[in-house]
Amino acid sequence: IPARTFFIWNFVGGIIWTQSVIFLGYILGERLKGSVDIYILPIVGLIIVISLIPVLLEIIKEWRTKRHLS
Repeated sequence: IPARTFFIWNFVGGIIWTQSVIFLGYILGERLKGSVDIYILPIVGLIIVISLIPVLLEIIKEWRTKRHLS
């Protein structure tokens, strides 16, 4: 992919992503006024679990490979 095309689409994607996150934050902020404390911990926990999935899959893959080669 040519660098120019990549940078154009990267820029467009960044703008769309940023605006989407800002919009969702605004909408959720309006809906959850006063009750944000109830949702913060589960949301942070979910983000951590989802973030760890690729790491755990890679560890399992490596473990299986080492076990198979032994």
